[in-house]
Amino acid sequence: MPTDVGDEGNSAMGKTGSLDSVNPFRNERAFSAPTPHLVPRVLIVDDEPSLAEQLSAALTRIGCEAEAVFHGADALELLRCEPFDVLILDWIMPEVDGYKVVESLSDFSNCHWLSNMPLIVHSGLHPADIKLPRSSEKFEFIDFLEKPSDRSDLARAVAKALAYIRTAA
Repeated sequence: MPTDVGDEGNSAMGKTGSLDSVNPFRNERAFSAPTPHLVPRVLIVDDEPSLAEQLSAALTRIGCEAEAVFHGADALELLRCEPFDVLILDWIMPEVDGYKVVESLSDFSNCHWLSNMPLIVHSGLHPADIKLPRSSEKFEFIDFLEKPSDRSDLARAVAKALAYIRTAA
């Protein structure tokens, strides 16, 4: 069973028992302009506040600046005016779900940073059950993390997203 993001156990982190073994940002060269920001900015959107805060804390520990919001509408407001490097998005949320967030983002043509922002879906759904809006081809879906996610899987998914940014630039 995977170690929950907020769990301090070490079953999924290898023999060292620390995030250093999976920390893609520990090496100074990892920050050699991988993103428009000196520190990678990650927006977490999840209607489960405790889970969103656990993800945020885990990402902060590995060197990211993480911000959590609990409603899709709040994410859209924030993304309209603030650039983020990576979006971690729950798919099942009340009112404005992940589908509607992605669909709405395609209308933000004046937000140039969205064209290179990779998305990571974080959901309890099976990946085959996630239906993408037609507008989703404008975005790069980097990874799928099934809830509850493992800290090492989270770190790997974010590292993959940042590598995508480097190659897309």
